[in-house]
Amino acid sequence: MASESNLRKQQYNKTRCNTFDGERPISKPLSIFTEDDIWELIEKYQIEISPIYYDIEIDGEIIPGEERTGCKWCGFGVQNEDPNNTKFHRHYKRNPKEYKSMMDKLGYRDALHTIGMKLPDDPKGEEQMTLF
Repeated sequence: MASESNLRKQQYNKTRCNTFDGERPISKPLSIFTEDDIWELIEKYQIEISPIYYDIEIDGEIIPGEERTGCKWCGFGVQNEDPNNTKFHRHYKRNPKEYKSMMDKLGYRDALHTIGMKLPDDPKGEEQMTLF
């Protein structure tokens, strides 16, 4: 959305919603909306969206909905999140089987430990080195 940064606003003002010039065509239909506009439209027209955006209660704990999703396993920027409530912590609580598969079968656990991340299912008392 153009409201997310000055650069996006400048790009929108330059190209508008669609551009077919240059090397690759781009369509940015949400650029003119704010986040509040989006939620208003969702409510007004009762648009069904993914439950990942809503808070959910699991075992008496409220797990907050995601503000942005992107690729669910992308770790880019995770070091800027609350170290006790990263996207990986929330995924562990929402989808524990999928979380375990990605961490252990695909090697995410080792990669995240390498950058100093403490994960929700690490043994208690075992501190990870923090690089950030």
